[in-house]
Formats: sequence, structure tokens, C-alpha cells
Amino acid sequence: IQSLINGQADALERFGMSSLQTPKAGPYDLGLQAYAGVGPAMERYCLNRGQGTASMEVFRSKLREELLAEAATHSADTALLSFEGLFHLDKASVKRLVGLLNELTDTLDVFCVVRRQDRYAVSSYSTRLVNNGCTTPSLLYHAAGNPVGQDSYRHLQIWKSVVGRQHMHVRAYEDYDNILSAYLDYLGLPADEFELSARENSSFSAESQEIMRLFNLRFAQRPEWSAIANDVRQGLRDILPKGAPRLPTEGDVRDFLKTYRRKNQKLISSYLKPDTRFDENTPLPETKTLPQIGDAELESWVRKAVAKKGHEWPCSADIPAV
Repeated sequence: IQSLINGQADALERFGMSSLQTPKAGPYDLGLQAYAGVGPAMERYCLNRGQGTASMEVFRSKLREELLAEAATHSADTALLSFEGLFHLDKASVKRLVGLLNELTDTLDVFCVVRRQDRYAVSSYSTRLVNNGCTTPSLLYHAAGNPVGQDSYRHLQIWKSVVGRQHMHVRAYEDYDNILSAYLDYLGLPADEFELSARENSSFSAESQEIMRLFNLRFAQRPEWSAIANDVRQGLRDILPKGAPRLPTEGDVRDFLKTYRRKNQKLISSYLKPDTRFDENTPLPETKTLPQIGDAELESWVRKAVAKKGHEWPCSADIPAV
């Protein structure tokens, strides 16, 4: 959705729709999450835009001023803003953000895509490996043992309490071959005027996931790698093959979903169409499989990523032991 908003601006403008640049950090509106009250998001936003850090009060005042000034010169009838991080804000943060957005428009609508927690966890595993340095082989649980995912119903209820149900437009990812078609339909735009690209964040293959996990476990945690670990992860992300990721077993998913079952049923009955596939099961493996990656293969990929990022090998040629 963010790629559509930013990459097909000319087509959107023909229908009176465009974006605002003030809250952008890269392709997404990180500034809105930062304004809502998330400190690390503010720092990332400011660093991305080459701005110095400031107090939260000064930051909010400046962003509000710049946003209203840009909106005053905005020729489009509709502004499209998007960032995944807005979904799981707490109620106080949602109120603060909605207060700002209501200064921009008389009609604020929220379009939200939900995905069943196990599928989200599997889809996001590669992202966690790259962005968070994840070392656990578990697809469904964080290293501390808490489940990946969130109570989507609770977050929808928070947004509903602030903007009203009539302004909530919720879709299940599972109900569409391409979620962009749902977004364009919601906007009332003809799909044939736009390029419905495939998912941008295609996953690592199961073997690539394991190479990244082993890098995090056996290299990135060592002191001599700390200065370049994030860079090397990005290098691995660029060069590791994409493909079919590892999947959890049916038993794993069944146990995992016990955490969310009751709230998911409320979500379906309150926000989704009766024939939704949100809770529809798909075939999964019966047993766990973890690709076996040899030391030589692991080191070869890591050396390629180090060279790609222009770094020197930071330790002896021997692969570190666990």
C-alpha cells in the first residue's frame, strides 16, 4: 500500500488523491507514529530526515506546524497516509494522532488490514531476523517465550472508540489475492488504472532464514562485530535467495492460537464479512524441519555480505563457535 501511494502518485492525482511529505521517512509516514507518542520512532524520523533530536514537545509542535502548512497548499481532495506502526498505538496515542489529523480534514477514515497471528508471525520471521537480530528458531514465539502477534481485536476497538465504527474499514489479508485490490476498491478507484504489484517484502527461503539466524547467533553478538552487524545483516538481506520459508507444524499453530482464539472470533463477528477466510486453516507440515547449514556455507555468505558493504573481516578467519 505504501509503495502504491508513493510509486503511482500521478495516477492517484488524476483522481484527486495524493500524499503529504511532511510525515514521511522513506516510503512511510513514520512521523505520525512519532507524533502519537513513540519516542524511538521520533528519533528514527528525525535521523532519517537529517534533523537533530529535540524534546517531544518541541518535535510535536514543529511537525504539526509543518504538516498544517503543507496541507494548506495541498491541491488534492484526499490525502493518503500509511504506516503499519499506527495500528498498535495505545488509546492516548491514538487520541493525540487523531486530534492532529482532524485539523487536516473534515472526514477521517481508517483503512486497516488484519492477518491471523500465526500467518503474520511466519511472514514477519525474516523481518525479525534482519531488523531485530532474532536468534530463536521458533517461528511463533519470541526468545523470551511470549507469542509473536497481537490482539488485533483490542487494537481495532481502541481505534473504533476514537474515530467511530462508521469510519473503520477493516479487511482480512486472507480474503484477497492482492490486498491492493481491496485498498483501491475502498478508495473507489478502478484497478485497471493502477499496477497491482506483488508483495514487496518477499521472504527468505528456509535456508536463507537459517543462515541469517546463525549469523545473528554466532557472529553478531560478538564484540568485534557490534559496529558492523546491522550493516552485514542488510548485506545478507540483499544477497540471500528468496523462496519458500519454513512453516510451523499444525500442532504448533493449534497451541499458539489458543492465546487469540476468543478475541479472533469477536474480530470476525464485529469487523469482517461472514465468508471471511481469516480463520480458515491451510495444510501445514506434521513435523518440524530446520535446514542444516554447514560452517563453510555460513562463512561464505557472511564474507560476501561483509565485502558487499565495504567492510574488513573483523576477526580471525575461523568461524566463531557458539
